[in-house]
This record gives sequence, C-alpha cells and structure tokens, in this order.
Amino acid sequence: MVEIAFSVAAKVAEYLVAPIARPFSYIWNYKTNFDDLKTEDRKLQDRTETVQHWVEEATRNGDQIEQHVISWLDRVKTMTDEASEVLIEDNERANMKCFKGLCPNPKKRYQHSRNAVKKAKAIARLYEEGNFQTVSFRTIPEETWIPSYKGYMVFESRTSTLRIF
Repeated sequence: MVEIAFSVAAKVAEYLVAPIARPFSYIWNYKTNFDDLKTEDRKLQDRTETVQHWVEEATRNGDQIEQHVISWLDRVKTMTDEASEVLIEDNERANMKCFKGLCPNPKKRYQHSRNAVKKAKAIARLYEEGNFQTVSFRTIPEETWIPSYKGYMVFESRTSTLRIF
C-alpha cells in the first residue's frame, strides 16, 4: 500500500515540479540559452552559405532552382534577421538591474531567455529543413540558334566540305 502511495505521490510531484521549475530554468540558464542561440545561428549561416553556393552553381549551369529551396532561403533570411535582433537586445539589456542596481532583473531575463530558446528551436528546425538532396532541376534548353535559309551564300570552302560527306 505504501508503494502505491509513494508512486502516486512521485507522479504528482513530477507533474507539479516541472511547470514550476521551467520558468526558473530560463533565468538560471540565461547565458547558456543565448550561447545556444549564437551557435544555432552560426550553424544555420554555414548551411545557408553552402546551399547558396549550390544555387549559384546550378544557375550557372542553366538549371531551374526548386521552389522549396527559394522559400527556405527566404525564411532563413527572415529568421537570421530576427535572431540578430534578439542578440542585439541581449547585449543592450543584459545589465538591466532591479532593486536599485543590486541584482539583474529576473522578469527581463526570463523574457529574453525564453525568446532566445524559442528562436534557437526555430533555427534548429530550419537547419534540419535545409538538408537538401538537390536544389535544382534541368529544364528543356531553349533553341539559341535558329537556322535560316534566307540569304544563304555558297562559299567554295563549304561546298568542298559538303562533297567530303
């Protein structure tokens, strides 16, 4: 009987403690959360650079770029701009104090840290989406030279070449 009560109490405590401890983890892990955001942002920038090189190479080869690759690059641009804003805000507001400058403002730290965690997760999802097998596809080449029979002039060199064949 005691074992059942203990297991029920452990489950109840597990469900009660997690929601209470989560906000405090944002405050305690403030620096770590921003470091994670910087790391994820750097990884995404590296992958974006790689995909951009593939896109440029495909364009030079005359291939058509896949639409999902173009939309991914647009979303990456938006997300990196937002992440830069969050990181700039962190630098500006990291030293905001409360209680007449005695301690960091926990409300601001919670808000900024939570925002950093959300952005880091969104960036990680974008990073995984950017694992493309192909970024382009071949199109039917347009006829660049249209043969014209108007104004055809017979040259001696052409006729001698045609006789060989």
